[in-house]
Amino acid sequence: MNNLMIWEVAPTKTDIDNFANNIANELAEGITKPEDIAVKMAAIETFAKTLRTKVEEHIIDFLDKCPKGAYNHLGAELKLKDSQTYDYAAYSQRWAELQAQIDVLKEEQKEMERQRETQRERHTQTKRHTHTHKKRYTETDTLRDTLRETQ
Repeated sequence: MNNLMIWEVAPTKTDIDNFANNIANELAEGITKPEDIAVKMAAIETFAKTLRTKVEEHIIDFLDKCPKGAYNHLGAELKLKDSQTYDYAAYSQRWAELQAQIDVLKEEQKEMERQRETQRERHTQTKRHTHTHKKRYTETDTLRDTLRETQ
């Protein structure tokens, strides 16, 4: 498997795309196991999120010092996001009431999803049991036919 060396030099989008294609090809050819890829992708995503939270303040401080809050480096443009989050609930009682209702409804949706998943698991188990049961009858019928032929 190839190694993507992001600390040595910043890879281009093309490099990243080529690397992803190589891994996908290795997976398709059976060289790499899908479960290995799944675990490694999760680790990379977790690493990126964790690193972002640990360094974001330093990057923002750096960009604050740059003209227009932007800086080009290794072919990438870094710039500050101009975003604000407005908490309507802090200023509107009605908004807070609606948000509380939405939160309750979302929790109900999650509960319905959990119940549906439980039903799906039971159905799958029942289906497996039924399939095994039918298979036993088939084997019993075959055994009965064999016994008839030998008698």
